[in-house]
Amino acid sequence: MKLRKRRFLSCLSHLVVLPFLAIALTTIGYAQDTEDEYSFDFSAAPVSRYLWRGQRLTDGWSLQTAGTLGFKGFSFNVWGNLDLEAVNEGDTLLVSSNPEAGAGEYNGLQGKFSEVDFTAGYSHAFRDITIDVGTIIYSFPERSASLPSTVEIYGGVTFDKVPLSPSATLYVDVNETGDSGDTGLYFLAGGGHTLLTGLNKLPAIDAGFSLGFVNQGFSAYYYGATDSGLHDFNVTFSAPVSLGENWSLRPFIAFSALLGDFRDYQYRPAPDLYEGTAGSPATYADSVYGGVSFDLGF
Repeated sequence: MKLRKRRFLSCLSHLVVLPFLAIALTTIGYAQDTEDEYSFDFSAAPVSRYLWRGQRLTDGWSLQTAGTLGFKGFSFNVWGNLDLEAVNEGDTLLVSSNPEAGAGEYNGLQGKFSEVDFTAGYSHAFRDITIDVGTIIYSFPERSASLPSTVEIYGGVTFDKVPLSPSATLYVDVNETGDSGDTGLYFLAGGGHTLLTGLNKLPAIDAGFSLGFVNQGFSAYYYGATDSGLHDFNVTFSAPVSLGENWSLRPFIAFSALLGDFRDYQYRPAPDLYEGTAGSPATYADSVYGGVSFDLGF
């Protein structure tokens, strides 16, 4: 990733505006529904790899945890990725194969949160469609010097009654990508369908798929390139299983791939690079991974 200076004042200005936006939306929410609707969800998912928008960020096991508090269409979510293997490095936390590590035991980010994200959103259903808007703060606790936090805003629509429930969401980076001279945009088009519902009392299979598109601002910030267009393809199969009134688990398997010239920009694992066993970036551009999500909801 091309390094950029923090645009602190820009980030701060958006954080200042958010409370006033939330107050305005809350007023709308109260006018639409007089019943209080609270919810809380917690999930923990061991995953074999961490993929984000087609990019393989962790080539090893992680534990991804999330907590979401909801109220009348509003939600606040905290999500974290805990590295379970010594495959990533922090600003000062090196892996043992790094020539600069010297003598001693070096486990990189193993046992550390490599990423913590905060999302504030609002969702509302209008007859046959659902509208979602919000903002996401991405932070990297052990890599704040080399990988500064950044802020996105997003807006999306899902057509609930149309076959495959197609959706479209636009993410706009309002913080770090501006330093590249072009605001980073990521557009995600997706859909899904439930398969094998009620067949021999087996759990239903949920299938989801998506295509991601990026502009030059996104490409410049994440790859130091000028490409734009179709970026990644993703498909996921999961089988939600109820364990009781509030508990459930969801095993899943997924495939993700960078597309076109973006395949040549895929990140390669640090241990492979240091040990001289890394292949070309394109050899890491296709990823099959899976895991199990354990969910608790009230």
